[in-house]
Amino acid sequence: MVDLYIRKSKRRDGEYSTGAQESELRAWATRAGLEVRKVFVDNGKSGYKRGVKRDGFDDALAAVTAGVVATLAVFKLDRLSRQGMGQVGLVLDSVAEAGGRIVSVRDGLDSSVSGQRIVFAVVSEQARSESENISTRVRSARAEARRLGKWPAGSPPYGTIVAPDKTILPDTETTAAFVVLNGPSKADVARHIHMELQQDKSARKVALALNEAGIPAPAGGAWSSSSVTRIAYAPAVAGLLPERVKKSDGTFTGATRVYIDPETGHHVMCGVGPVTPAERLRTLAAMSSRVTKGADGKPRGKRTSTRHVLTDLAVCPGCLRNMARSWQNYICASRDGGMPCPNPSSIQARYAEGEVRRRWIAKLTASEPDDPFLHAVAEMWIRQHKPEEIAKREAVEDEIKETEKNLVDLEDGRYVRKEFTTAAAIIRYEKLHERLESRLGGLRSDLADLPAPKADIAPLLDPELVEATWDAAGDHERRALLRLAIVKISVDRAPGKGQLGDLTKRIKIKWIDDEAAPFPVGAAPSPPRD
Repeated sequence: MVDLYIRKSKRRDGEYSTGAQESELRAWATRAGLEVRKVFVDNGKSGYKRGVKRDGFDDALAAVTAGVVATLAVFKLDRLSRQGMGQVGLVLDSVAEAGGRIVSVRDGLDSSVSGQRIVFAVVSEQARSESENISTRVRSARAEARRLGKWPAGSPPYGTIVAPDKTILPDTETTAAFVVLNGPSKADVARHIHMELQQDKSARKVALALNEAGIPAPAGGAWSSSSVTRIAYAPAVAGLLPERVKKSDGTFTGATRVYIDPETGHHVMCGVGPVTPAERLRTLAAMSSRVTKGADGKPRGKRTSTRHVLTDLAVCPGCLRNMARSWQNYICASRDGGMPCPNPSSIQARYAEGEVRRRWIAKLTASEPDDPFLHAVAEMWIRQHKPEEIAKREAVEDEIKETEKNLVDLEDGRYVRKEFTTAAAIIRYEKLHERLESRLGGLRSDLADLPAPKADIAPLLDPELVEATWDAAGDHERRALLRLAIVKISVDRAPGKGQLGDLTKRIKIKWIDDEAAPFPVGAAPSPPRD
C-alpha cells in the first residue's frame, strides 16, 4: 500500500499539474507492485512559506507516521517541502521511527535506502535555495514597481483598469442604464457609491439602490453591502497604490491598505481613479462615524438616523438592553420584543428627556475650563464635526504604530532571534533599520504638520446659549448634543405602579469622562407588585 502526496503552487510556470503528478505517481506504484490507498492534494499552497497550513501534507504525514501505510510517494522532493533539510529532516526522522519510507519518484530517492539521507539533504536544500532566489527576484521586482507607482499584479478593483504602462485608469466601460446617472460607466458607478456613502447612506441601502437600478455587481450578480464597502476601502479606486495586509504569522488577511513607501514615508500614486484620495478619505470618515463599538471595542453595527432623543443612550438595568421608544414611553426592549427581563423598566419620555436635559445643561455650565470632562466633550465635538481631520490624524498614527512594530521586530530579528549574523546580513539589517527609522521620522513629521483640530464648545458653556441651542435643535441634533457628554443612561424601575419616583435616583448617567459605570450592572429584580 502506498499514499500519494501532490502539491502545486498558486502561480508558478513550469510546474506539473496535479493531474500530471498523480498519473506519474500511479504509474510508478503499478511498476512497484503497490496499491494506491489514498491521494492527498494541496493545490495553491506554498511549500516554502512558513506558517502556510497544508492540510494534505499534514494528513499524509499523519497516515505514514501512524503506521496506516508504509510508503508515502511524492513526484519530486520539492513537492513535499521547499523549506530545506530543517523540515525534510524532521519528516524523515518521524517516518523512519514509524518504520515507513518517503519515495521521491523523479529524484530517484528512497529514504529507506542506506546512504540516501545525504542526497535528501542536498536536494531539499537546492529546492529551498531555488525558492529563496525566486522570492528575492519577485520581491525586488515588486519593490521597483511600487517605487515607480506601477500596478503590482492581479485584477484591479471595480471601476478601474490597468493601462499598458501598468498604471490605473478609470474604467469607462458602459454599464446598464442607471436612472441616477447619465450613461454611466463602471467608473461612474464606483464614484456614485462613494458619493452616496458620504451622504450618510448605509452600504446596504446603496447596494439595494444599485440592484433596483439593474446595475450588475462586480462578479455579475447582485450587489451586497460587502461588495459596496470593498469599493469604498479599495485604495486603487482613488489612484493609490495598495498592499495586502499580513497577519502576525506571515499569511495574508485578504484585505488591502494604502502602500507607504518605506524610504519616503508617503503613499504612492499608481494612476488616476474614479475618486480622489481626499474624496476616499471623506468616504471612510463618513462610514467610520456610523460605526458603533461594543464594550470589547469591536464594531457591532451601523448607526442609523434616530427619531428619538434617548435612542441608543437609555438602557434597562434589568437586561442591559437599550430601551425602545413606544408611543410616549421608553420601555425595556426585551419586554417590548416579547423576551424575558428580570426587572423591566419603563418611563414616560417627557420626564426622562427633561431630566436628562436638565442634568446635561447643569453639568456643562458648572464645569471649570480645565475640567477633564470638558476636554472629553471637546474631543467628542471634534469627532462629530471634523471627522475628516480626525481620520487623517488616525491614519498617520496607525502608520506610526505599524512602523514602530516593524522596527521592534527587525531589532528582535538581529539581537534576539539572531537572523542577521553574516557581514552581508548585517549590512542588509542596517539598511532596513535606516529605512524604517527614516520612515518613522517622516511620519512623525507629517503628524506634527497636521493642524490640530479645535473644538468650538463655547455656546455649550453659557446657560442661556446652551438652552437656546437645545430648543432650536431637532431630536436627532439633541441626541448628538447629549452624546458629546453622555455615554449611557440607566433608568431604574419605578417604585410602584403609576408612581414617577425620584428621577435624580432613578436616572443614572455615565458621563464621558467616567472611567467606571456609575450605575449597577444587572440590577436585582424588584419585588412583585399587586
